[in-house]
Amino acid sequence: MVKALERGEGIEIRGFGSFTVRKYKAYEGRNPRTGETVHVAEKRLPFFKVGKDLRERVNAGLGTPLPVDSPTRPTTRIRTSPTTTTTTERPRYRTV
Repeated sequence: MVKALERGEGIEIRGFGSFTVRKYKAYEGRNPRTGETVHVAEKRLPFFKVGKDLRERVNAGLGTPLPVDSPTRPTTRIRTSPTTTTTTERPRYRTV
């Protein structure tokens, strides 16, 4: 897949979606911290378009709650100092 995109070819996976390469022209941007004008070079980036089947399957479950984790969820240990450790639960869901 990577080699095909490097060559500028598109890839379609039926029922899932398609990958293409989009070209972006060079432009003058700004550094948000300093406000200084910066030149941003021309670039090519991979772009993913979701297929109809995948979109419909994801949206078919809209409004139904996500499954609940098992009651024995793993915990994360946070080291606060060399001698003490605090234990906290992991979040149930992670948004991407």
